[in-house]
Amino acid sequence: MIHLSNSLNICKISEQLKWFVIIGSLVLLFQSCAVTPDLHESVLIQGVEPIAELIKIPVGGVDQWLLIRSANAENPVFLFLHGGPGAAEMPLLRYYNYGLERYFTVVMWDQRGAGKSNTRSVPPESITMEQLLDDTHEIVHYLKTRFGKTKIFLAGHSLGTVLGIQAIKGHPEDFYAYVGIGQVVDMKRNVESAYLLSSELAKEKGNKKDIRMFSGMQINGRYSGGSDLEKAIYMRDWITRNGRIIYERNNINNLAKVVLTAPEYTIIDKLKYMSGLNRSRRLLWTSDLFELNFFKEAPVLNVPVYFISGKYDYLTSDELTREYFEFVQAPFKELVVFDYSAHCAIFEEPLKFNQLMINNVLKHAVSAINKDNSVSSLSVK
Repeated sequence: MIHLSNSLNICKISEQLKWFVIIGSLVLLFQSCAVTPDLHESVLIQGVEPIAELIKIPVGGVDQWLLIRSANAENPVFLFLHGGPGAAEMPLLRYYNYGLERYFTVVMWDQRGAGKSNTRSVPPESITMEQLLDDTHEIVHYLKTRFGKTKIFLAGHSLGTVLGIQAIKGHPEDFYAYVGIGQVVDMKRNVESAYLLSSELAKEKGNKKDIRMFSGMQINGRYSGGSDLEKAIYMRDWITRNGRIIYERNNINNLAKVVLTAPEYTIIDKLKYMSGLNRSRRLLWTSDLFELNFFKEAPVLNVPVYFISGKYDYLTSDELTREYFEFVQAPFKELVVFDYSAHCAIFEEPLKFNQLMINNVLKHAVSAINKDNSVSSLSVK
């Protein structure tokens, strides 16, 4: 009996070891097989070699990830700054806005602490808006050098628009144009506007619990039992549940599915995605960020600017975006309202966004350069 028992224990250990090896092997496999798909057939240019690269480069002392896709390496470069804090959107831009890859070299960057760039090598104390801005300038320099460009196009979404405005303000010579999607204008007024809009919607819905919650809030930067940050987090979550981040509520499930099934993210990356969101939210939503006011800090921008506003956006309201649009001075400016979108217009109405980028932003830049009789590397094919 003792001999039989020992044999059974050995078999059990062997079985456990077998599954440990299998699971360990699968983890290693999933960690090492992140890829990006080939370009969509509709964007390819006959006889031209496309680019589809998922690369890791050192930025600001830590490794960070870029996805670079283009039908032609000679295309003008378009860098996209995702929102959040920490809401990496690399798979979303590739999935919804692939039409841009025929006309631009599209660069999607997972910022430090977000998505694929959320690693232990990133010190928490380095996840600041100041460092992210330094990272932005370093990546712009990398792209200009690698692709031999004097300027690039820049777009930001949500919190990425804070980096976007600061980047073009600091180094306008680096950019042909800037596109702000869900443009942050004045953080305190953005929160106040979200409060008012959410309070009105709660009353329309007649949900007594929501009405009580919002009646306890005030619009002077505080609410009972919490801080600006806690109020902003509560409202963001409430707005998401009530269709004012994504207008068509089913689409939020579609966006989540795109991220969860993205081949650019390994299983480990996907597990780290939420921790990156939480860490970035905790570290980036600071009292200093709530003092941001572009009416004071960026009254003049020395590059052409385009603002995209979702009609049903409760986080960065159309009304406040319009006010800043009328106020800011720029060599050229345009405001476009997306009528069937909330806060994520770029992914809710992707064809409209793509057409704006190609027919307005790119063509205007080409026209302006030709008018100045400058030598241009831009073209609209």
